[in-house]
Amino acid sequence: MSDAHSPRHDARSHDHRRSTQSASAPPGDVSQLPKGQCRYILTLPELKGHRCGCMGFHHNTSLPGATCYCGHFACFHSPHSIQRTGDDLAVLKRRVKDLEAMLQQKGSYQPESLVCRISDLEETVESNEEESAMQMKALYQNSSAAWEVIEALQERTKTLETYCGLYREQMAATRGELRELYNRQLELMDGEESLEERLHRLEDPGDILPAFPTTPMGSLRMDTR
Repeated sequence: MSDAHSPRHDARSHDHRRSTQSASAPPGDVSQLPKGQCRYILTLPELKGHRCGCMGFHHNTSLPGATCYCGHFACFHSPHSIQRTGDDLAVLKRRVKDLEAMLQQKGSYQPESLVCRISDLEETVESNEEESAMQMKALYQNSSAAWEVIEALQERTKTLETYCGLYREQMAATRGELRELYNRQLELMDGEESLEERLHRLEDPGDILPAFPTTPMGSLRMDTR
């Protein structure tokens, strides 16, 4: 029974050693791995565009390949680490102090500038409101005057339409009178022609009086019976 159990135990120990060996780093020269900071550009939405904050490569032997504890491969790290000296630290401290002073100045100056700008904007808005109110009043007055003119024109148009109707009636009556005068003139012309004919007849009575014989007076005898 011990012999039957020993092959299983050996197989499990062999599988465990194989899995541990596959998960560990491959054999190689550790001195060739980079030492500098990570230059990987993050892709998270809230950190997009920023680089990884790892300042030095530290080999994570529990992961396959040359991977740093920051989670990025060795190819994203600088080959050499930056050695900071006392002068560099002094320069950094000086820059930090300068930045703090600038921030304090901007912080003290910013509210005053904001107040000035806000007051200027308020004055501009008030002046614009006054100008717009005056313009609205002027527009209202102009529109009311325009409506008055339009109403007067409408009344005048109605009056002109009434006059036009009267003129049409008068013109129709005048046409009727002219037609009557024309007819009477024709009648008068006909009567004038008839009068001329009668006058002509009166002036030439030969056609009207009877013809008497032309005998001498001596030959006439008086009848004494």
